[in-house]
Amino acid sequence: MKKSKKFILAIIIIVIALVFVYLAILQMPKSYLSEKYNLERNEIKSVYFLPPYFRDESNHSSNIFDFEKVNPKWKIKYRDNNFYVDYIDGKYYDDFQLTQICNWSVNYLQKNIDSHILGIEIHSESIYYFQMENNSSSELIQESQIHNFLDFVLKDYSNDFVVYYSVNDISPYIDDTETATKIKSDLQDKICKHFNFNRKPIVYIVDDEITENNIYSHKGYFLEYKQFELLKQEKHLI
Repeated sequence: MKKSKKFILAIIIIVIALVFVYLAILQMPKSYLSEKYNLERNEIKSVYFLPPYFRDESNHSSNIFDFEKVNPKWKIKYRDNNFYVDYIDGKYYDDFQLTQICNWSVNYLQKNIDSHILGIEIHSESIYYFQMENNSSSELIQESQIHNFLDFVLKDYSNDFVVYYSVNDISPYIDDTETATKIKSDLQDKICKHFNFNRKPIVYIVDDEITENNIYSHKGYFLEYKQFELLKQEKHLI
């Protein structure tokens, strides 16, 4: 009986210790975020923490032992905003600026390429990798850097460079594939010429159904496969 009580007590102590460790880890990015964005530390809420793990990628590879390391990640809430912090090679990287950078990018492309550009796809990792190449992880990306940011994303082959071109009425273009193809090709050429690079972006023609809610996910601004297919079926995207 005494042994069983000691065993139960030991388990309880271990569980309590693990809870305290988890709670301590939850708080770790707060000082970094507070200093980087001048935020009140007590307004930064850690929602959860995902420890590092290895993800099985063998379904997408000929190697049955293909595993990818996933970095530790925190979900953070600041007032009404949810965002994420990753810990990569000993440094914190976050996507707190994701919406801001997306809006700056669209405004830049509208002014310099075509006013019909409604949106682009941005992955959180693009922000991390751009900072690795150009900024300290503790520095904010500035609006003056958006040309360089877009140039960096265009040349990053880990994700496609996707642009959404808006029209008031998409129905004429669904059957008129020649006109739709010309719109896409002309926009691709404009982007390649502006950034002096020959990697053609992917262009989709969309109507007003594409909104911020459609394209936002926890990893960035982009359409997930199910959303994409649904919008195609409902003839909001070609």
